[in-house]
Amino acid sequence: MNSRIIINSSNYSSFNYLTPYIRYCAEDKYISPWELPRRKINDYELLFFTGGKGKFIIEDRTCDVKENDLLLFKPQIFHYGWSVKQPFSFLCMHFDIYASKSVNTMLENEKFIYESVPSRPVKYYKAELDFPEYTSAKDSTYIQSVFRRILNESHKREPGYNMVLKSLFIELLFS
Repeated sequence: MNSRIIINSSNYSSFNYLTPYIRYCAEDKYISPWELPRRKINDYELLFFTGGKGKFIIEDRTCDVKENDLLLFKPQIFHYGWSVKQPFSFLCMHFDIYASKSVNTMLENEKFIYESVPSRPVKYYKAELDFPEYTSAKDSTYIQSVFRRILNESHKREPGYNMVLKSLFIELLFS
């Protein structure tokens, strides 16, 4: 399998293991005008807007955002933005995602279903997400709830929080 793995909403279940790495998670609230300077970053950034309105430029594309919208900035892509209506607020997360190769045979598939620990080392590859840059949430209450649980877990850092974060992240990404 080549090292380029592309994950989207129709193929994510074909990978044995998906492992997100969440670098940063926060809630930002602004009562005065806010601006994100033009930049490109090395990881993904996901924003879920909880109030106000804003405008973002992703390379040469413009996105007008409002409450319950999601923006996904992909790595190494120039982007910037500003608030248009205050108060302006959003939840944000910086992350990368890794995946292992998919199961190729029925025997491997059967073995995978019953094993709790892989019988051989799992080789992970950095994955690319093939999701839209901009979308409006179908179930914003649910997405906001999961996003806030991720935020809470990442700040509390209780024993086992990494496993909880991974599970919540995958739930968020594919909901």
